[in-house]
Amino acid sequence: MLHAEFTSEQELFRQVSEGNKNAFRVLFDLYHGRLTTFIFRLTKSETTAAELVQDIFVKLWVNRAELPDVKNVQAYLFTMASNRTIDHLRKISAESRMLARLWTRISRYQESTEDVYNAKEYNELINQAVIQLSPQKQKIFRLSRYEGLNHEEIATQLGLSKSTVKNHLVDALRHIKSYVNVLKH
Repeated sequence: MLHAEFTSEQELFRQVSEGNKNAFRVLFDLYHGRLTTFIFRLTKSETTAAELVQDIFVKLWVNRAELPDVKNVQAYLFTMASNRTIDHLRKISAESRMLARLWTRISRYQESTEDVYNAKEYNELINQAVIQLSPQKQKIFRLSRYEGLNHEEIATQLGLSKSTVKNHLVDALRHIKSYVNVLKH
């Protein structure tokens, strides 16, 4: 029920837009319970519902200059509540997905201590194989694999043709693969 000194909800909003704290209090009293119930039905959390309703009224007060243009006060407030609740649920969902991914990574690292050791050992074998390459092939391999340059970038940097770079990489990779396979078996 609307307070006696306000003739309509639009009038109430107009008064709030002008900074009338009494009008804001009337608006709060009029909608606080309904908005809390609405949000609670969506979130199943009294605490969350209370926090979101508080956020809505704070935003309403901060952005009160927009209120005179509102034609349907109830629709405006429930749209704010709906949007704020959806944002909250999206945030919770994103945080849950992030925690699940983090937990998966942690689990993998805990389970793969041996894999880490093997990867380190494998990298050492690769480094030993690279040392046996000619200086030119070493340089091309390192630019490709460690610095992530493509054939064209390497060719430009070293003043070579793309096909020369490609041939050197093919030879280097063939040598490394052969070296690693011989030592692992």
